[in-house]
Amino acid sequence: MKITPLTLGSLLTTSLFCLNSMAANVTFVAKDNSIATKLCVHAVSNNLSATKTYLRRVAGNVVRDQGAQVHLATEQIKCNNTNLVEFTAQYGADNTFNYLNRRASSKYRIDNNVEIIDLSKTLAPNTVIVVSAN
Repeated sequence: MKITPLTLGSLLTTSLFCLNSMAANVTFVAKDNSIATKLCVHAVSNNLSATKTYLRRVAGNVVRDQGAQVHLATEQIKCNNTNLVEFTAQYGADNTFNYLNRRASSKYRIDNNVEIIDLSKTLAPNTVIVVSAN
């Protein structure tokens, strides 16, 4: 089968639509009240402003530079046993993913020029996911 640019564009558009609709059906609930868990919840909820605030709370005492704060947070914080960048990408939190991905250490960056999405993987409507940081 020959893949034309139109076919590829249609596939990518459909994939992004499915990803966004999947994220809209998910509610993220903090398992505990820690600053790291709150960072995970705000990041995966695509709340960039709150994500930046919690990045400062997590790493602000160690480093002042925002890039260095992201670098430190992605090195040290896992959200549901997944690094922060991958966690935001997994649930389609585009704004926070792009912010974190540009500033994360190279071993946690995701090349978002090529994306393969499992369209058969779906979550039930209104799924609740409990988030914890470790």
